[in-house]
Amino acid sequence: MSIRTFLAILAVLGFVHGVAFLIVPDQVAISYGLPPSAPVALMARFFGSALLAWCGILWMARNFRDEAALRAVLTCTAIADAIGFLTAIAATVSGTFNATGWIAVAIYAFGTAGCSYFLMGSKRLVAAS
Repeated sequence: MSIRTFLAILAVLGFVHGVAFLIVPDQVAISYGLPPSAPVALMARFFGSALLAWCGILWMARNFRDEAALRAVLTCTAIADAIGFLTAIAATVSGTFNATGWIAVAIYAFGTAGCSYFLMGSKRLVAAS
């Protein structure tokens, strides 16, 4: 898989989830086993807006020609996704999330593993300008 494809997949996942958290936060909460409430909907909307922002960053990073900039985006994404991965595991194992929480675990694992793979590779991340 190319880095462009990887970043596009992460961006699309962020977009789909971000829109869902913004538009139908109660339904998303219910699907994860959380009780729908005004505070949960508010936090879901904040999370959705952050996902949409990150989606835009990842989408734009597909065309970066500066390797240092691309490495910065991959490093920050790897760290954030690793934290999300551990948080989603804890929430699912503890019962805060229901079995749907494993979907979040898988998405965060994909992001962490992919970013780590591209960061640790010996090839340059961008084509020479």
